[in-house]
Amino acid sequence: MPKAVPNHDPAGQNVEAAIQEVLELSRAAGIHGKDVTPFILRAVAEKTGGDSLRRYVLFCLLEFDRHSFPHSSWSVATYPL
Repeated sequence: MPKAVPNHDPAGQNVEAAIQEVLELSRAAGIHGKDVTPFILRAVAEKTGGDSLRRYVLFCLLEFDRHSFPHSSWSVATYPL
C-alpha cells in the first residue's frame, strides 16, 4: 500500500518544487537507469537544505515504528522536525 508523509508546513512546497526541478534537470542531462535515484535524492537534498532528507528519514523511522509497535501514538503530526 502506498504511503505518504503529510506535510503541513511551507517547507513541503519547497521540497515539491525541488523535486520537479530536479526531475527536469535529470531528463535534460540524459541521466537514466540506476543513476536517476541517487542523482535525484542528492540534488533535492541540496536544493532543500536537507529538509527532504530529514523527512525521508522520519518517514522510514515512523514506518519501522508502525510495524514494530503497532499501538504506538507517534505520528508525523506529533514528531518535531
